[in-house]
Amino acid sequence: MDFVIYNDVLPWPEDADGEGAFLKLISLDLDNALASSWIAQNDTSENLSSPQFESESFITFYPNPVTDILRINSTSNNINNLKIISLSGQLLTTYNFNGREIEFDLSDFEAGIYLLQIETDTDVLIRKIVKN
Repeated sequence: MDFVIYNDVLPWPEDADGEGAFLKLISLDLDNALASSWIAQNDTSENLSSPQFESESFITFYPNPVTDILRINSTSNNINNLKIISLSGQLLTTYNFNGREIEFDLSDFEAGIYLLQIETDTDVLIRKIVKN
């Protein structure tokens, strides 16, 4: 069994305060100990035993692991913002874009595992990437 202890103050989602909203893990691939891996959710109608992560179906990125150039594609929305976050939750860099296809140079980053936060017109997706 796994559990998470959190407080409804930043960096955790503030809406999940026991007054209706609850925490929802953005992706099962993320570290549930990090606040950036969670969102506040009000809809209790979805099946919690088999979550559907719709954002994952229209955003692709490759290669992963990446050596230098990471390619990110969105089939339905413009990619507006890209953040690279360390596994400890530290924001390393933010880049602003406006497009559906991006080539992002990671050659200056040290080898390791990072969180990639992609913001589109309507969604936020957080995924792990491995930098060789």
